[in-house]
Formats: sequence, structure tokens, C-alpha cells
Amino acid sequence: MIIDHITQVEKYRSFAPGFETAVRFMLENTDKFPAPASRYKLDENVDVMINQYLTKPAENAVLEAHNEYIDIQYVLKGGEQVGWAPRNLLTQASAKPEKDFYEMAGPVTYYPLPAGTFMILFPSDAHRANVMVENPVEVLKIVLKIKVEGNLFA
Repeated sequence: MIIDHITQVEKYRSFAPGFETAVRFMLENTDKFPAPASRYKLDENVDVMINQYLTKPAENAVLEAHNEYIDIQYVLKGGEQVGWAPRNLLTQASAKPEKDFYEMAGPVTYYPLPAGTFMILFPSDAHRANVMVENPVEVLKIVLKIKVEGNLFA
């Protein structure tokens, strides 16, 4: 897991396949506040979702992990906290492999994700996003899904 500010995103361009496309999209949309949209492809390795929602209590948010994608979650407006834990220390509660969605169970540590920051989550990371800090707030967030080549980060 990596947490950083958008002003530092350039250093991740060559991090792994697909990051060039993801970083370009983040920079192009930093001040535009794109309309919420369902998942669509930017290229053969990168999908994007624009999410707008009200943050919620941690007990109402799902702890999840993915095998096939690296997530980049970039908050444009609002702020939240994200629960994180190493996946290998958790128990798998349910699985939908056709959707690359694995619900996990176990303790997490929470990290703030205010506007202007992003979090990179690898298949070895579990995360519980959309969690309110003190009170529910509206969040606008870009979620980029970068296809993992082989088992690079598994």
C-alpha cells in the first residue's frame, strides 16, 4: 500500500505496466471533477470508475481484496478514511472470482485519505474504503483498476 499526494504522482508513471495511463488520467482530471460513471476502459490494462457517495461508518463498509488488479483510489473532493491490512493476515469471508472480488475479515488500521491524496493498493493488500472520519461527507473519487501482469504483486 502506498499513500501519496497528487503533487507527487509523476514519480509513479513508470512504476508498472498501466501506470503511465493511470497517472495521465489523474492529472488530466484533477481540477475537472468528472461526473460519476460506471466502469469503463482507458486502455487494455486500465479501467476507471468515477464514484460519488456519502461516507459511512466502518461497520457498514466491506473489507475487500483483488487478485487481478491494482487499485488506485484518488479523492478529488471530500475525504474519508480507508482501513488497510496485509491480506495474508486476514480470513477470506466470501469470494466472487468472476468479479475479482474477495471479501475479507479481520482487524485493519485506518489511514486518512483527504482530497488531493491517493492510495495504491496491491493484490497483497485488503482495504475498507468509503469510511467516514467523524461524520458522513460527500466524496468524489477516481478509482483506477490496473491489470496485474502475472503474479507481480500477489
